[in-house]
Amino acid sequence: MTDGSVRTMDRPVSSPVLEREQAIYHLLRGTYYDGYLWNKLFKRDLFFPKSPYNRMEPSIHICEDLLLVCTLILHVERVAYVPQMFYHYFVRENSALNTYNERRKTELAAFMKIEGMLTEARDKRNVDIVTMRCAQTAVNLRIAALKAKDEAYARQMRGQAKPYLKALLRAKSICTKEKLRIWIMYLFPGFSEKIWIPIKNRFHISWSTWQ
Repeated sequence: MTDGSVRTMDRPVSSPVLEREQAIYHLLRGTYYDGYLWNKLFKRDLFFPKSPYNRMEPSIHICEDLLLVCTLILHVERVAYVPQMFYHYFVRENSALNTYNERRKTELAAFMKIEGMLTEARDKRNVDIVTMRCAQTAVNLRIAALKAKDEAYARQMRGQAKPYLKALLRAKSICTKEKLRIWIMYLFPGFSEKIWIPIKNRFHISWSTWQ
């Protein structure tokens, strides 16, 4: 990590083979694995012949890998999970996720596209999860914009967060403490910047911690 610590991803798994909906659930949760491409192997058939679903979205620069992985999983029946570590990833202070710029602003679009795909697939539980991710992403972008003194974009993200926050209240698959945490970050962005985010980074708290 940026502070020199090491975070392992050898998380316990109930089954080495996950059905499609389970795989998407854990992908969005970050329970067993995240949306990165570097820790996955794909069947060649998923990429050939070329089609709209098996290519990176050129207009999205953050979470474009998560979007692609989620899209590919929707075209398979099962996903196999191997807990051993074969890859070491270095998190830099000036990485894309740690930098506020125009590329960072495309992150919400990735989750919105995933929401559309899961809604079309009628996957209600995972729609709830991605609704939470949309709300959290809009809130995070608002906090980043306020920190960068980009008032116009902060107002835009405040507006975009509202419908997702309202939908989050109705999401039966999301526990109360998750809803409360995101709402607190939305209502009190200064608290989030000074207290929650440093705690999350210090103790490497992930989405799976808040289930």
